[in-house]
Amino acid sequence: MYKLTVILITIFFGPMLFGQTIKIDTSFTADYLVEKILAGKGIRVGNVSMTGLKHSLCYFEMDTNVIGMKNGLLLSTGNVFDIAKENTLPGTSGTAWDYNKFKRYKSDRDLNSLCRGITYDQMILEFDFVAFDNKIIFNFAFASEEYTEYVGSKFNDVFAFMITGDGLKKKNLAVIPGTNEPITINNINQKNHAALFVDNDYFYNYSVSGNSTNRMKFIGIKPVLNKILDVGNKSKGFYCVESEKRKLNQVIVSTIGFDGLTRVLHASCVVKPWTLYHLKIALGDVGDAIFDSGVFLEEKSFISEKDTTVKNFNDYPNLFATIDFDSIFGHKIEQTYDTVQVIDEQFKITDINFDTDKYDIPDTSKMELDRLAKYLLDNTSYRITINGHTDNQGSRDYNVTLSENRATAVMDYLTTKGIDNTRLKTQAFSFDIPVADNTLDKGRARNRRVEVKIHYE
Repeated sequence: MYKLTVILITIFFGPMLFGQTIKIDTSFTADYLVEKILAGKGIRVGNVSMTGLKHSLCYFEMDTNVIGMKNGLLLSTGNVFDIAKENTLPGTSGTAWDYNKFKRYKSDRDLNSLCRGITYDQMILEFDFVAFDNKIIFNFAFASEEYTEYVGSKFNDVFAFMITGDGLKKKNLAVIPGTNEPITINNINQKNHAALFVDNDYFYNYSVSGNSTNRMKFIGIKPVLNKILDVGNKSKGFYCVESEKRKLNQVIVSTIGFDGLTRVLHASCVVKPWTLYHLKIALGDVGDAIFDSGVFLEEKSFISEKDTTVKNFNDYPNLFATIDFDSIFGHKIEQTYDTVQVIDEQFKITDINFDTDKYDIPDTSKMELDRLAKYLLDNTSYRITINGHTDNQGSRDYNVTLSENRATAVMDYLTTKGIDNTRLKTQAFSFDIPVADNTLDKGRARNRRVEVKIHYE
């Protein structure tokens, strides 16, 4: 009876236990991901730039927080789609560096200094920011296909948060807690700081020679494996060791292709409020350009907060109402990201942005619309106007229809949440009211929007 029960549990609940997925969306611009996904309370960001291919940066969403977070940004030194799936290979290799745009490869000095080697195939995301309070915080997890067989080797893949500004000496915030050690393959793994490491490796990679951890782990059983366990993979250079696989977290094995990852780590730094700083998020393969590494950044975890316990703390005023962000960032920050309609201290609404020629509401905006719907249900004296806009690609007639479809999509979504359509009005403006330069890809992305205006009846 006991065996039958186990079999039935496996049949009926196995997919629920091990069928978790990680959803990947590479359609968002770097600006959008940093400004609307990564940045949380008490932070204003601008001047976003990325060095890397589009498929190396994405928004991710998981069914479970098994890695310590469910949503956010994922950066990779390869193709994010290659590692957002079940782990079936000991080494996946893609390309992050844009060799068409940058004809000559330039290894990043900051990463080289941290890993004491040469980095290849880098992915770099950087931006300016202003913190409203005196301490910044964010959450991240590092992962790699170099684990675990290349621990202790020259293939010491590295990740860094480099902060500069207001006289602050360049500093790496991505360090092992309680130390100044950078996050690298050799510094955090199954032996060093093992409590912070999650193993996801069940492969005997017999192509790896020397005294590597992987080889020592399975030495002596290679002939057995060769004959009876996984002959099908022999030509690929590795065997799958089922006894090792059973020791791992099966949800992670079925969800993430990396062979190991850190637990969620927290980075922080004391800063001067209302002052411009620069942050560089950099990731690189070390020693060669193969076997991908990545970093998960939790959604809305980049925040600032007041910390009165810091040494020589001096209180500071709230300058939000008077500060000139346009001047601080050195250019006008576009309305799409920065102008927030504040109805009261408890609620604010920002614009909704769309992909080219699309009027499907992005999943990342639905949460905000859900909040809007709840607010409208709680405040029946408010009504809203929904304004649809487009970029300048295509004819006016086409864009009038497209902007109308975008506004209608938002209205229809709100009605499904219980908002009476008599409180909702739509308007279509085509490309007549841009908020950014339509000659630039970044500007057109900002112009493809719906603005929500709330009125008191």
